[in-house]
Amino acid sequence: MSDECNNLYYFPERKRIVPELQQIGISKYREITYKRWRIIYKIDNIKVYILLIIDSSRNMEDILFQRLIEKKDTQN
Repeated sequence: MSDECNNLYYFPERKRIVPELQQIGISKYREITYKRWRIIYKIDNIKVYILLIIDSSRNMEDILFQRLIEKKDTQN
């Protein structure tokens, strides 16, 4: 997995946009798939931030929805 992540240094835009987010018009997050893992990251200028490493058997839409609810609750 480290080789995949290290390659982000040279080719961060080479990996696919997260499909669940792309469906709703969000294209700034990308992902690497490694064995059973999904590694979600974003590119900010010249930096790459890994945001989430998740088992690919989990439902990504449920996880994103839960994080959205938690974020909304902390802002109120």
